[in-house]
Amino acid sequence: MHRLARTSRLVRMVVDAKGQVLNMGRAVRLATPAQRQALIARYATCYCDGCAIPADMAEIDHVNGWINGGATDLEDMAPACTWHNRDKAAHPDRYTTHRNPDGTWTLTHLGRLTPLPSKPQGFCEGRQPKTGCGDHYEDRLRGATNKVPV
Repeated sequence: MHRLARTSRLVRMVVDAKGQVLNMGRAVRLATPAQRQALIARYATCYCDGCAIPADMAEIDHVNGWINGGATDLEDMAPACTWHNRDKAAHPDRYTTHRNPDGTWTLTHLGRLTPLPSKPQGFCEGRQPKTGCGDHYEDRLRGATNKVPV
């Protein structure tokens, strides 16, 4: 009994009337099935402004990132489609969040803050005409390996 007391830790959990876990604090990173159901009932789609991906096909996102101290509580989570969830994690400076009067969250995309460098003059010279010149520079920036034979 003493060893159990020394090695245990307390976990704060808020449960609903049926015993379903709704708030986990920082004890657990992933949303529980009950939290997921509650969020799907609250949101119809991804919480990013204008995104039409249904909430039941979305991931559950910490509005304030888990890595930044966000809690796994209903009031701090929202459904985000895979693209917006990953892009927000990779580029947090491109997004802003705000709480709506009904308690839900909205994620707003601010756009690309660092523009792509301009295309150098004559970059596509020597390429076959049938491939076009519109996207070779962007492919190089993205690291594409599909080279067009010259």
